[in-house]
Amino acid sequence: MMEIWNLPGPSRYLEAVERSLRDGASVILPFPGDVPAGFRAVLHALLGDFWQWATVEADGVIETAGGGFVVRGLCKRFAPLLSAVARVTAADLCEEEEFQRRLIWIDGLHSTNCDGWLSFLAAYAQASRGVPTLERTRFVALVDGSPARVTRDICLALHDWRDVVDEMDLLFLADGRLRDRGVDGQERLLLATTVARVAAWESEVAERLLEESDEVILDPRSMLRAIANEKGWTCDTIA
Repeated sequence: MMEIWNLPGPSRYLEAVERSLRDGASVILPFPGDVPAGFRAVLHALLGDFWQWATVEADGVIETAGGGFVVRGLCKRFAPLLSAVARVTAADLCEEEEFQRRLIWIDGLHSTNCDGWLSFLAAYAQASRGVPTLERTRFVALVDGSPARVTRDICLALHDWRDVVDEMDLLFLADGRLRDRGVDGQERLLLATTVARVAAWESEVAERLLEESDEVILDPRSMLRAIANEKGWTCDTIA
């Protein structure tokens, strides 16, 4: 089955994220909505098992009121011996052997709770420059929406999902899925083109359309209204 990560745009995006991580940088990944299915699994497959993989929830065990709270929370989770230090910094954390050689995913970040994490990631990026690349722990920060500010660094990369998927990607996706359904010739071209034109760059809309009958694909108004209602979109919603 044709998957979104096999498409040209998403495939290039994955390669860029993989390259940043291999080069020793943490990555901030803004997604305007849900992360497409399978992202972590396919990136894990590309990177292999070199690092110890872990996940933290932004509003869970890690407090995000400021960079210092993030450091404390990470120490408690990954380097308990360092928690006994009175004034622990991002530099202390990145040089702590118990903390090194990890890849840590930060889930649940959005515009209202990311300031503390962004401050920490900026400080951590600067502090980690002196740590050998093979020993350096990296972070993958999945952000719902666009963060207000990101301080890029040689050890901190930004890869925005916006504009990664275009109409041509969705045309390839739709053609592959419809081929799997046994749709042939001009009918497949018509349906695939309709899916790509209607969805434009919204892979989620394309996926939903491709689960529907041919009749719904050709007249998707009711399905599009249902999606808009689910997301709370109105005529005043900014695209």
